[in-house]
This record gives sequence, C-alpha cells and structure tokens, in this order.
Amino acid sequence: MNRLAADQKTKATQFQSITEADVETAIQWLKKSRWNLEAAVDAFYSSNNQSQPSRKSKPNPAQIEATFLKYQDSNNSDVISETGLEHLMKDMNLEAENIELFIFGWKGNAQVVGEFTKAEFVAAMTFFECE
Repeated sequence: MNRLAADQKTKATQFQSITEADVETAIQWLKKSRWNLEAAVDAFYSSNNQSQPSRKSKPNPAQIEATFLKYQDSNNSDVISETGLEHLMKDMNLEAENIELFIFGWKGNAQVVGEFTKAEFVAAMTFFECE
C-alpha cells in the first residue's frame, strides 16, 4: 500500500471498510475498476468472489425490523427521515459525507437522499447481511 497515491490509499481503506476484504483484494478490485470505488464495490459484490465475507446464517428479519423501528420517523412510520438517519449515523460513528452511507442507499435503491423507506432499508440491510 506504500506505493499508492494518497487518494488510492483512501479508496482502498474505504473499500476494505465496506467489504471487509483484505488490502490486496481491495487494491485488486479497485485496479480492475480504474479506481472507481462505487464500481469496484459493485463488481466485488456482484461476483462469486470467494474472499467475500460469509455469514453462518441469513440476517434476521425481526432484528432488521427492530433496527428500522428504532430510527423511524415519529410522523411517518414507513420512513427513516433526516432525524432518524442522523441518530443512525451517530450510532454507527459515520459522518454525513461517508461513502458507506451512499452505497447503503444505492444498494437499497433509495429514491430520496437523506431518507429511507422501510422497503429500501430492508433491501440494503439484507444485501449487506446486516441486522
């Protein structure tokens, strides 16, 4: 990683954070994607990559539901709005500009920036095998 430019090191670190891959795998996928982080992450998860982290079981839908309920909007029970999203990011130690949040929204097919419907949230949590 010492031979990489500063922006490439940042992207490799972000890739590792998102995928839990090792640094060699991160660099390999980023190089294949011409250092486009979004494309590299998408290609990584779209492949049948054996180095992809595996879970012993599928995410628990009841736990995903509980997580959604913790952050849902008090006026609209089908949405996590800006306030809930701020609490979620704080609990996850993420900044608003963090790439992981954008990728989460992208994989959940979020239609509005800064808000997740229940369906979008469940889709992203399921895709990333989170609870």
